[in-house]
Amino acid sequence: SRAILSAKGLDEAIEILKRKDRASGYHHNLGEAKTGRLVSVEAPASGCVVREVASPRAHANHLLFGEFDGLEQTISVSSRNRQEAADRMIAEGALAEGAEAVLFDETTPIYANGSDQTLATSVFALFPDRVEWRVHAAPDERDTFSGTIRVV
Repeated sequence: SRAILSAKGLDEAIEILKRKDRASGYHHNLGEAKTGRLVSVEAPASGCVVREVASPRAHANHLLFGEFDGLEQTISVSSRNRQEAADRMIAEGALAEGAEAVLFDETTPIYANGSDQTLATSVFALFPDRVEWRVHAAPDERDTFSGTIRVV
């Protein structure tokens, strides 16, 4: 995961994630401000699937892509519930109010405060010349940190 931080662009980051020399895996949402490309990458230790993102999606802490259906995984109740809630809210149009409407929804806690504590929540907006970002410490502590990164 850290290796992609040195990538010079989205395609290079994807090539790094396709390598097989890793011990575990992650889901990555990657974007390239200059081109506006967004990709969703599931990269468990055994493989890598890259999907171009054309519409809003949510991704909790388990594999979702059908290419990995044969892999054994443990899906916690919390993860399953958060995935279902986010998918439902997106389908119902909650994102019209911004990503925070989904991230801080209280009907099915996506933001976890307690034993499954969320450390922070961030939202990134990509533009051809910049990336704007906001970090929320908690639902009542929004925009704890924010900034703009210029793209050259």
